[in-house]
Amino acid sequence: MNSFSHFSIKSKLIISILSLLFIALSTYSAFILFVNYQRSSTTLLNESKLQSHLIADYAVTPLLFSDLLGGVEVLHRLKEIPNINAAIIYDEKGNEFASFVREPDTKAYAKSIDNKFVDSSHFIDDELIISTPISYNGLPYGVVLFYVSTTEIPKSLLSYAVILLLGMIILILLSLVMIYKIQNYISLPIINLAKTTQEITLSEDYTIRAQKMYSDEVGHLYDDFNTMLEKIEQRGREREEAETISRTYQSHLERLTNELETRVQERTIELQESLDRLQNTQFQLVESEKMSALGSLVAGVAHEVNTPLGISITAASIFKNEIKTIRAMLDNNTLSKSALDHFIETIDEADEILIKNLDRAALLVRNFKKISVDQSSEEIRTFELNDYLQEVLSTFKSELKHRPVELKMLLDPLPINMNSYPGAISQIVVNMLQNALLHGFDHDQEGLITIETRHKEDSVVIIFSDNGKGVDINVSHKIFEPFITTKRNMGGTGLGLNITYNLVTQHLGGSIKLDSTYEEGARFIMEIPCNIV
Repeated sequence: MNSFSHFSIKSKLIISILSLLFIALSTYSAFILFVNYQRSSTTLLNESKLQSHLIADYAVTPLLFSDLLGGVEVLHRLKEIPNINAAIIYDEKGNEFASFVREPDTKAYAKSIDNKFVDSSHFIDDELIISTPISYNGLPYGVVLFYVSTTEIPKSLLSYAVILLLGMIILILLSLVMIYKIQNYISLPIINLAKTTQEITLSEDYTIRAQKMYSDEVGHLYDDFNTMLEKIEQRGREREEAETISRTYQSHLERLTNELETRVQERTIELQESLDRLQNTQFQLVESEKMSALGSLVAGVAHEVNTPLGISITAASIFKNEIKTIRAMLDNNTLSKSALDHFIETIDEADEILIKNLDRAALLVRNFKKISVDQSSEEIRTFELNDYLQEVLSTFKSELKHRPVELKMLLDPLPINMNSYPGAISQIVVNMLQNALLHGFDHDQEGLITIETRHKEDSVVIIFSDNGKGVDINVSHKIFEPFITTKRNMGGTGLGLNITYNLVTQHLGGSIKLDSTYEEGARFIMEIPCNIV
């Protein structure tokens, strides 16, 4: 098929028509040969059956009177029919009664057969075998078998096929001559058009026109081709005019370009200075935001530590009062066993309260120290994420004490060991919680903030969600850009989520996005690698 596509139109036309003609003639010839074969076979069968029935009628008398010579004489009438190879008469017991074999040495025929005398015919190899019962008054006396040669049928078909082949060759040759003459009317205009196109391509002279030969479809193609040349010529003139105008303004444009380059250089210097000032300001704002977060952390820890320390002071006061009371009893010799038991029970309870609250205060101080060190350092260390998040949130609870907002944690049941920047993670968590409290809920509005962790193969997914007001559709597409805030008059700087985005994507090598399908509030999905190389 690919080779055929590279042929010329002339060759394609000749090959296509000759192929169709050959297929049509071959199909017709095959059909004719098939019909002739069927007709020859039917004719041979009918003629042979007629002869068989005649011999069967003639053989009745020899069989009735056991006249062998009469039977042989009946069969020898078949000598004049050249296509009968043999004819054999069998008596009613199936034994051979008389026979005629044209060439006895070529084939041996059965001397006896089963006495199933039925009228039948069938072709075997190159012979037609016909069985005709011999009967008289409805009683069977024997059967005659005809062996008729069918070799003449293929010979006649071969002769007929040769005649058909010669006719096909003559028709194809005549068709070839006619096609050759007709194709000039089709391919010659196309060839002339191709030559004209090649001449225009080599000379680039678009004033040349194709000379139409016939007013047919190819003639319309000539008209369209000439119209196209006229448009190309017109556009060429317009292009030359445009080039003339262009050259006129070229020098003026060069002068303006030089002036513009000078102005651009001056403006670039000014913009670079402004950019440096802006970057310095942004760095200061980011540091301020970090200190603000750390300040919130310090205030929260101080508030949390005050509670167990106050309880510890109360327990110490109980110690002092009970000891003073027991000493007075000793001095007055009024100490009783019940008073001593009461003293011991009170001291035990106060001691348990004191130890428990001092341990809590110590834990808060340790957590604060660890988190503050993490936020002020840029070092990588190994830690378990779920435990670390609980440490961070223990220092943030003071932010929620005066707000009707519940904090819920759905942590992965399996440990999530990380080798990363814990300070960046703590700052991200604090920023996300402060962002939810500031933007998600009014001050007296009840709500729920959920932090969820999911461990994947080499990373962890942290989901921050709330059932608050959600994100305004006007800012959702640019929520991580700097200075984007809807609470500027309430202390919002618009840097919290921008800092968070930079920490996640640049510092931790992860990703963070706003879930636009979440309709119950706001949900942020963050994924960070467990190990930073």
